[in-house]
Amino acid sequence: MLNKILERSGTLEVFLRKTVTAFAPLKKRIKRILKNKAKTESPQTENIDQIKKFKESLSGCGIKSGDIVIVHSSFDGLKNLGLSAEKIIDLIFEVFPDSTLAFAAYPIESGKKKGLYKYDPKNTICWTGVLPNIFLKKEGVIRSEFPYNSLSAAGKEAEAMMKDNLKSLRPHDMYSAWEFCRQRHAKILFLGTSSREANTMAIHMVPDIMGEKWPVEHWYTQRKYFIKTDKGCIEKTIEIQDGFWYRYVNEYKTDKALKDSGLLRDISINNTMIEIIDDSFKMMDFLTERCGNGDLMYKIPKKFYKK
Repeated sequence: MLNKILERSGTLEVFLRKTVTAFAPLKKRIKRILKNKAKTESPQTENIDQIKKFKESLSGCGIKSGDIVIVHSSFDGLKNLGLSAEKIIDLIFEVFPDSTLAFAAYPIESGKKKGLYKYDPKNTICWTGVLPNIFLKKEGVIRSEFPYNSLSAAGKEAEAMMKDNLKSLRPHDMYSAWEFCRQRHAKILFLGTSSREANTMAIHMVPDIMGEKWPVEHWYTQRKYFIKTDKGCIEKTIEIQDGFWYRYVNEYKTDKALKDSGLLRDISINNTMIEIIDDSFKMMDFLTERCGNGDLMYKIPKKFYKK
């Protein structure tokens, strides 16, 4: 019921986000409690029937040989399979042996020193969950050297995807791994999680694509990094979305618009959530056009718009 209300009311979603932001310390405390509780739980027995249905759903979802597939995942959301994180990653490789798989591998950032954040693509763990961290350890996986909203990938297109990432100023601009995927009509797969919880491209990429046409003033803030690359260490200043704007996100309303347009499909089985965007290029065209007409993925007060 609440989900339906949030899909229709961008104002309510913004109100709830502001409330959550105000109680951020409490939220962190609850997360720690739940994390500690999870550590005490016994491993589940493999659910053979659920695993079979999961594989059938993935095999029949329309992903073809040669496709690029961006994966957003939640290990908790896949626990009813009864598989370890390692076995889930192996299963995904098994189902899509000829696809280029890309996982969201956003780096955990320690406190900055001397005004710089540090990033080592080969050693910095990511905060996007257990599965991306397991994926990073697999042979043949390449991680972007761009230090924010980084992708990791394995497969035929992986090296080309990451080649020019350090030329980027922003996480999703013309030299980014994200733009490489968009231009090749990558599919986006949500495993154990949903589009409204994890669709980075839909929520955060449009401003980078629209550039000066994005209607909101002061959208970006600068951040400086010390990055360890194969050719040595470099310092780089990038521009990222200012965290202030997150309180105005309308993920639920955007999610509904994608479903209503046929761009987002729900292929869940039993209690295992699976969703798919069949064509990220079409999705971004759809969202960019909406934004150009004033219908943003954010409900931002008009006082913040460009004059």
